[in-house]
Amino acid sequence: MAIIRLILGKLILFFNWAFPPKSIKRNLQQQAIVDIQTAG
Repeated sequence: MAIIRLILGKLILFFNWAFPPKSIKRNLQQQAIVDIQTAG
């Protein structure tokens, strides 16, 4: 069982590295609106 976890863990880390999530692309006006909404 530990070997399976080790192999799956390595595969997950590899795929996270190989295929990173794409960032959200907004124009400056939309980003300013989001910044205002999320400012604490």
